[in-house]
Amino acid sequence: REWLRASQILRARAAMASSAAPRADDDPIVQYIVVREDLTTPPLSWPPGSLLAQAAHASVAAIWIARENESTKLYCGEDNINTMRKVVLGSPDAERLLAAAQALANAEIPHKLWTEQPENIPTALATAPMHKKSVQKYLRKFRLFNLQS
Repeated sequence: REWLRASQILRARAAMASSAAPRADDDPIVQYIVVREDLTTPPLSWPPGSLLAQAAHASVAAIWIARENESTKLYCGEDNINTMRKVVLGSPDAERLLAAAQALANAEIPHKLWTEQPENIPTALATAPMHKKSVQKYLRKFRLFNLQS
């Protein structure tokens, strides 16, 4: 009986401590990627694989740019390598993608605007891995990417 009572007290204390302490899931480290959805529609009609490659280029480049940042080290660390979080958003056109890149630059948020060469077409941007709450306000106007747009 004493053991049961002690375990109940310990469980209650643990529940109180976990509800009071901030959880890592409340502000996880994420990487945002914004891809131009208009590239898949006429007159451009890029194949899905080409668009996915643009997102991958931007993602890897942003991580490389911010490789010395603590949040990037955590994101790519051995403990998190299998639980990376990405949010892939769609931009309706180049103008809004460029505006987002400028807003991130103004806020000094590390990111990479990927521009396909030699055509010089801005296709995607990716932020460095950062805490969600510090980045999401700059990208709120975009919705989740939809290949069918």
